Amino acid sequence: MHAAIYDPDGHRMLVFGGMNGNTPLDADVWQLTFAGATVSAPPPATPSLRLAAAAPNPAPDAVTIDFALPAAATASLRIYDVTGRCVRTLAEGAQPAGPRSIRWDRTTTSGARAAAGLYFYELRTGGAGIARRVVLID
Repeated sequence: MHAAIYDPDGHRMLVFGGMNGNTPLDADVWQLTFAGATVSAPPPATPSLRLAAAAPNPAPDAVTIDFALPAAATASLRIYDVTGRCVRTLAEGAQPAGPRSIRWDRTTTSGARAAAGLYFYELRTGGAGIARRVVLID
C-alpha cells in the first residue's frame, strides 16, 4: 500500500506511505538516489517548513494546497503523475516567508485537464522537501 514516482531531474525515486501493521504511514517518504545507487531517508524537513494535505482529497475539480516557509527562500511546488513526470509547476522561484495557499485548477502545463488518478505534489526549498499525494476523480 505504498506508491512511488521517479524524478528524472533529481535522478531519484521517491516512495510514499505504506503500512506499519494497521497504521498508515502517510507522512513517510523514502528516497532512492541513482547516482551511486544508494538508499537513504531524506534529510528531515525544516521544522517550520509545512505542506498541508490537499483539499479536497479526493478531488473532482480544483485542489487547494497550503504550505508555509520558515523564511523567504527560493522554492518550488510541483505536481507529478504516477510515472514521475512533472505535469504542472504551481510555484517556482523566490517565495515569501509564512503561509501560502495555491489553487491548482487541475490543468497541466499544456493547458489540458489532468486525468483522474493518483498525483503527488512536492514542496522543495534548499535541501529540504516535503511530498504528499492527491487523488483526482471525475
